[in-house]
Amino acid sequence: MRQLFIILVYFSFNVYCLTAQQWVPSGASMTINPTQTKVGIGTTSPKTNLHVEGNVYIPMQSSYWIGATSDAGNRLRMHHTGSGAFIDYYPSLTFRAGTSTIMTLTSDLKVGLGVSSPTEKLDINGSLKVRGVDFVLGTESGRPQGSKLRNRALVHSGVENKDELVVNFDGDFEDGVRVQGPKLGVQGYLGIATMSPTSALQINAEGDPSYIEGQNDVNKRHGIQIWGLDQALLMGVNTEKRISYLQSVDVWNWPSNLVLNQRGGCVNIGNVDVNQTAGYIFAVAGNMIAERYVCKLKANWPDYVFSANNYSLMPLKDLENYVRENKHLPEIPSEQEVQKNGIDMAEMTTLLLKKVEELTLYIIEQNKEIESLKCVVDKLKN
Repeated sequence: MRQLFIILVYFSFNVYCLTAQQWVPSGASMTINPTQTKVGIGTTSPKTNLHVEGNVYIPMQSSYWIGATSDAGNRLRMHHTGSGAFIDYYPSLTFRAGTSTIMTLTSDLKVGLGVSSPTEKLDINGSLKVRGVDFVLGTESGRPQGSKLRNRALVHSGVENKDELVVNFDGDFEDGVRVQGPKLGVQGYLGIATMSPTSALQINAEGDPSYIEGQNDVNKRHGIQIWGLDQALLMGVNTEKRISYLQSVDVWNWPSNLVLNQRGGCVNIGNVDVNQTAGYIFAVAGNMIAERYVCKLKANWPDYVFSANNYSLMPLKDLENYVRENKHLPEIPSEQEVQKNGIDMAEMTTLLLKKVEELTLYIIEQNKEIESLKCVVDKLKN
C-alpha cells in the first residue's frame, strides 16, 4: 500500500511538470497554464484563454468562426474561398468606436451609419457629403433609376414647421440650377424670387422690376417667342419707342405686322410709325375690311338742319363764290389738310350729312321758286 501511494505521488508530479513546461522549437514558445486555462503562443504570459503573439494563418477553404459553427446560429465567420474572401454574420454586425456605433450591418441587408438599428437600405444619422461629380440613386442602362423620392420634402423647416426643398439657398452654386429635359412639371404654385407664390406662376423681384428676358437686340427684348416654320409670335417691349407689344412676324420679313398695347393703352396694327400716331387710340397701317362698322358720336347728329324753322342757309351766290375761291365746300377740310392731318371719320360723316341736308333745303327752295314761276308762266299764257 505504501509503495502504491509513492507511485501515485511520483506520477502526479511528473504530469504537473509535463503540463507546466515550455516548448521552444526554433526560438518560439508555447505555454499551457492549466491552473488558469490560458494558452499562449509566442508568449510566456498569456493574458486571455488564447493569446497569440504574432500572425495567425488560416488556410484557404477554411473559416474562422466566432459563436456558432454553422450557418444556422448567431455567428461571425471569416472565410477565403480561394478566389475571394468574405465575412459572414448573423443577425447583425456592428463597428464601434468605444461605445459609439459607427456602422451597423443587418441580416436583412440594411446599413446604418451612426445608427444601431437601421430601418432602410441606407440609414444615416448625420450629414452626407458626396465628393464625386455625379450622385446616382441606382442605375439602369446608365441612367438613374427610380421615379420619386419617398419623403415629401428633403428639408424640414423647424421655424415655420413646413416641409420645403431649398436649392442654392446661400448662393453656393456658381452656375445656378439647371433642368435639362423635355418636361418640367410643377403641381401647385411656382414662385420665382418669392417663397410664397399665390398663383400658378408668380415672378417677383425686390428693388428691380420683374421681367422675362429672351433674345436681345439693341433696343428690343422679345420676352416670349413662339416659332413656326415661317411665322413667329413675339411678346415683349421696345425701350426705344417705349411700347409694349404682341408681334406677329414673317420670319423672312422681320418688320412687325401686329403691335398691341402701346404705352397709354393704344393699339397699332401693321408697320405703324408710332411717331405719327401719337394721341390716337387705334392705328392701322394698310387696308381694313369689315362686315359692319358702327360709330357712336358724342356730339349732336345734324338733324338740327331740319329741326330749325329758320335754319340759315348760305345764299347760293355766296356759296358759288366760296367754292370758286376755296375749291371745297364750307366746313369741309381742304385737300392739303386731309393729306397732313387725315380724316376724322366721325366728324367727316357728320359734316357730309349736314351738307346733304343743306343741299336738300336748297332743292326744296329751288323747287318752290320753280313752282311759283310755273304759275306765272301759266297766267301769262292764258
